[in-house]
Amino acid sequence: VEKHPERGTPYTPIAMLLDPAHGWDMTDYPHWPFGISQIERSDHALRELFGAAYYPAPVTEGEAATADRQAYVASVFGDIFDVLIASETRKDAIDAYRALIVGGRVEWSPAWSKRLEDYVRKGGVLVINAAQAKGLSDELLGVRITGEKAEADEASCLSPDETKADLRGQMFRYERVEARKGVQVLIETPTHEPLVTINKLGRGKLVF
Repeated sequence: VEKHPERGTPYTPIAMLLDPAHGWDMTDYPHWPFGISQIERSDHALRELFGAAYYPAPVTEGEAATADRQAYVASVFGDIFDVLIASETRKDAIDAYRALIVGGRVEWSPAWSKRLEDYVRKGGVLVINAAQAKGLSDELLGVRITGEKAEADEASCLSPDETKADLRGQMFRYERVEARKGVQVLIETPTHEPLVTINKLGRGKLVF
């Protein structure tokens, strides 16, 4: 510390954006929102999202509980995430982050829908899924959600710079969507249905 007194400026580039009433707590056994509600798909999705972001937390939580084993384990990505809620009074908070990852179920107001579109157009990166798209325009999403569900157990990455990988696994369910013209399909099923798309809008992009 004496040799290197200049520590630089702390920077957190990514924020998880949750609904103000998400009611989720990773350490609240048996994981009931607000201690009374049964867990839903959105609660499972939040747990998996934080489990990936702060890995190996899902591994160490199963070990013998000590004062430091669960609380002081460095995550593989480092300290790069903050958690925000979609507050109606603090929408400007998202401008401090290069990317937003929406977590769980979120109810978008018209004001938030416009705010997210402005954020992307100004250069932000927004990551969202079909369960979180209600209230957002097709122009922002880059896809039209058909309302139909399908299943697959395999996928292909279409990125030209990506090393070919075997993405076969367990059966999963997905929403059928139709990509708009000019939208990049990043991952697709063997039947060429989009699973992950990238919509460039203004200076930013939305990953769906």
